[in-house]
Amino acid sequence: MITHLFFDAGNTLVHPNLELVAEVVTRHGAPVSAAALEAAELHARAVLDHPDIIRDTTDHTRWLLYFERILGRCGVTDTAVVRSSLEELKARHRKDNLWERVPADVPATLARLQGRFRLAVISNANGTVRDKL
Repeated sequence: MITHLFFDAGNTLVHPNLELVAEVVTRHGAPVSAAALEAAELHARAVLDHPDIIRDTTDHTRWLLYFERILGRCGVTDTAVVRSSLEELKARHRKDNLWERVPADVPATLARLQGRFRLAVISNANGTVRDKL
């Protein structure tokens, strides 16, 4: 009998604020939409889930690779734009965590499950996820 459910926070319960990413990248010189970033994000996530990438990278280098893949798939390839955008986004991430968008159905789903199971959230984030949830 299942008594406990564990959820990974990132890209399960909370997702990156791609609207903010679009604003930052656009301000740094490469107009891009949140919708385009969202489509590219699915591809970047699949690439990063490869066992070789997981083994050969750190959280920091995976973070950079993740956003470089997203931006590259959206046609943002100017090194200066990518670098300056990611520097600004990384500073914001350290302070507030870019994974701040909670899909509308998450709270109600967790509330329904809470009565039936003990719930836990697992995260390698910077400690701000608890406040988001």
